[in-house]
Amino acid sequence: MASPSDSASPSPSSSSSPPSSSSLKPPAATEPRSLRRIVAASLVGTTIEWYDFFLYGSAAALVFNKLFFPGSEPLVGTLLSFLTYAVGFAARPVGALVFGHYGDRIGRKKLLVISLLMMGGATFAIGLLPTHATVGALAPVLLTTLRLVQGFALGGEWGGAVLLVSEHGDARRRGFWASWPQTGAPAGQLLATGVLAALTALLSDAAFESWGWRVPFLLSGALVGLGLWIRLAVDESPVFKEAQARAAAREAERKASIETASAGAASGGAASGGAASAGAASGGPDAGADAVGPDAGAHAVGPDAPAEERPLVAVLRHHWRDVLVAMGARMAENISFYVLTAFILVYTTEHLGLSQQTGLNAVLIASAVHFTAIPLWGALSDRVGRRPVYLLGAVGVGAWIFPFFALLDTGRFGLMALAVTVGLVLHGAMYAPQAAFFSELFATRMRYSGASIGAQFSSVAAGAPAPMIATALLAEYDSSTTISLYVIGAALLTVVALACATETRHRDLTTVGEEHGDGGERAGVPASAGAGSGSGAERARESVEP
Repeated sequence: MASPSDSASPSPSSSSSPPSSSSLKPPAATEPRSLRRIVAASLVGTTIEWYDFFLYGSAAALVFNKLFFPGSEPLVGTLLSFLTYAVGFAARPVGALVFGHYGDRIGRKKLLVISLLMMGGATFAIGLLPTHATVGALAPVLLTTLRLVQGFALGGEWGGAVLLVSEHGDARRRGFWASWPQTGAPAGQLLATGVLAALTALLSDAAFESWGWRVPFLLSGALVGLGLWIRLAVDESPVFKEAQARAAAREAERKASIETASAGAASGGAASGGAASAGAASGGPDAGADAVGPDAGAHAVGPDAPAEERPLVAVLRHHWRDVLVAMGARMAENISFYVLTAFILVYTTEHLGLSQQTGLNAVLIASAVHFTAIPLWGALSDRVGRRPVYLLGAVGVGAWIFPFFALLDTGRFGLMALAVTVGLVLHGAMYAPQAAFFSELFATRMRYSGASIGAQFSSVAAGAPAPMIATALLAEYDSSTTISLYVIGAALLTVVALACATETRHRDLTTVGEEHGDGGERAGVPASAGAGSGSGAERARESVEP
């Protein structure tokens, strides 16, 4: 008769035994051609989604204050339009939770298709919205609702896009490959700003405010079709599929162990002879310990006995320190970006009295340079590490913010373009390694949730209020000094977060948060007594290669 302890390791010769999770082969390396296709799919998708998102931000600074919040002072109207802009950020953590949960359960690819459809549909609908002059107070309500849909979709987009590349890519060049979806941000900014700049140059102010502003929103429909065509052609992440197979094998082992333990308990009771004897044997302390007691439970079910934890629960239980690191790392990156690209349109028009075209063209030039700089920073992070490159960007942005405003105040276009360009290049030093860095913090079965939560929850405190805070500070003090101090404070928070982090560039994504003994431990779940302990984050740090 097989004992419960024997059933914990099914015999490979038994045809009825489930496959052992430790016998599963690691995912095969993705072919370079397939990897380039996956990178292209992620890049196109993120470009479209960031185009939609940034388009709203630019329109909020340029026309939404007049079309949806008329009758207010210029800066007050701008604040109100930025408030609807911030609502999208509030929805991003909700999107991160929902998309992260299902992305860790059913796969990255399916959720990326859904996010693209949601974002594109909401953006297209904004282009059809009636203004305050037509429907009154209903107009800003409809605008805010669609902005919520945009934020919800974007909250799920980023994590899936960067993970799809990170989990396919060559581990030695993960920082480089994973940085390409990040270029979707400047590419989307470039596209959105370029379309707006062309329209403002070709149309009169009256025509642009009447119907011209709708054109870039309606263009989103065609862009989404292109993105879906490319994104539907890629394969699911091999690291995720391998994690699914391991989870299925562990569940099969768990069920087989329980069944074998139950059969052993039943046969032991029958062999004791007689109902009374059987009752004593099954209820006695010795028999109980063998059949259903703590020892039998540990052997029969083992450390894999509990069902897989929900991704959100697992992240908050085992990777909460890594979530806080990710949130802190995002502060300087997120705040500086929106000051450099969104608030600048308010500063140049309302404070400096320059044309809309001046600010748009400066951002346009800087976004092109930003696009080329991000992969270079990503490649550098593969050589020297994620933290040094990220730290350089945080310190650099904090040091540059005073010269940035000084150059803007000259009113000379060349110097203004230089100010934004240098700022975005330094921002790229944070943004480029971020994709690989966040991916390497979390175990596969909770990676979508962990990376998305860390990235998007911080956006509520960082990117969401950044244009509003900067605009309010400008209205209150009529100076850029307090705005500069605001950005410097964010940079200090990021430096502190990076000081609390460990280097991740050598981590194997298939083993982060996993026990290495037999490969059967559930990601982020402590082993049984005597087999090691500690949080998933701590074991993840142990997986760093020498």
